Amino acid sequence: VPISLNLSYFVRDRAKSDPEAALSLNGDIGKTWRFSRYGTLSFSTSSGYDEDYVGAEQMGFGIYYDAEAGANYQFSKNLSGFLNGAYERNKYVDTDTTRNDETRTLSTGLTLRQKWFTVVFSYSWRTLDSTLSENDYEENRFTWRVMLSPMRPMKLAQ
Repeated sequence: VPISLNLSYFVRDRAKSDPEAALSLNGDIGKTWRFSRYGTLSFSTSSGYDEDYVGAEQMGFGIYYDAEAGANYQFSKNLSGFLNGAYERNKYVDTDTTRNDETRTLSTGLTLRQKWFTVVFSYSWRTLDSTLSENDYEENRFTWRVMLSPMRPMKLAQ
């Protein structure tokens, strides 16, 4: 079981506002269980803080919490499937008004593997709910990927 915990004390001394200081617990925990010979279940969670000063929105200092779970199952020698879900909560404190975002993601798919090609068909749903309603959105995405690979490695002429 990968476990990582970090207890720290941060001090932010900013020119335009009063300094801030707080105790912070950053961590990550994850576990995978194998059932029979054909499937796995996994779970992971983490929390911490981050700073975003690059990009269009420049959200500044933020605190996050997330959790993720997944399942994989091998239906046959060549066919497998997956189901994953995730939840993330972000609190941005450097914006004009404190902003909280909640992101939920659910994805599922099938993978078909043959000797010289792999086909993956997947569906993913993602939604973001924010305290600023103009940032809310919902996304549905279907993906079909075909990957070709030669049965014998190709030698490139020099």
